[in-house]
Amino acid sequence: MAGRINMATIREKAMESAKFARAAQDTAKAKFNKAKAGVLQDFLSDTVTREIRGGNTMGNSSGTLGGYGNLFSYIGFYEGLDPIAPVEEYLRSFPFMATVSKSSGGVKVRVKWPTMQAIRALTPMPWEEGNSWVEGIERGISGFGNYMYDLVAGKGRSGAAIQNKGGTGAVTAFSTRKYLPTMLTAAQRRFKKF
Repeated sequence: MAGRINMATIREKAMESAKFARAAQDTAKAKFNKAKAGVLQDFLSDTVTREIRGGNTMGNSSGTLGGYGNLFSYIGFYEGLDPIAPVEEYLRSFPFMATVSKSSGGVKVRVKWPTMQAIRALTPMPWEEGNSWVEGIERGISGFGNYMYDLVAGKGRSGAAIQNKGGTGAVTAFSTRKYLPTMLTAAQRRFKKF
């Protein structure tokens, strides 16, 4: 038994499916851009970011060093360097990338996010190969027992601190705090709920 196929109906259903997929992708893109802007704003306004961007004369507003010195000189960045700029550029320019696939009763949109692997590559510790200062803010950065801040002396690569090998530094402990890795994870969780 032969049946007739209504090509107009098939084309119409295909168009509706394509429109639905496009609408899902557009919605995901809007949500992604909002989430990315939120992460960027949180990152740039964080006290750690502002302290590091402030250079070797900034106070320890983040409290990570017990109010002594600052993160810029503690981490050992070279004087005049802006360690925040590469991370800011990466986050700001990260494009929306998504794949749309059929799912039971609709479509599934999988979105690519900025990765800690890429951020790790942009944020190496100046003196400790293989470690990232961004991750160190959350996990800890060693060397506090040797850190001596002295802006007047203008010493060390940062122009404001030295590493005292005798272990008589003024910082008794490095206090970790939530930073960019946590910001990214939280944004992804919020995004999945849309």
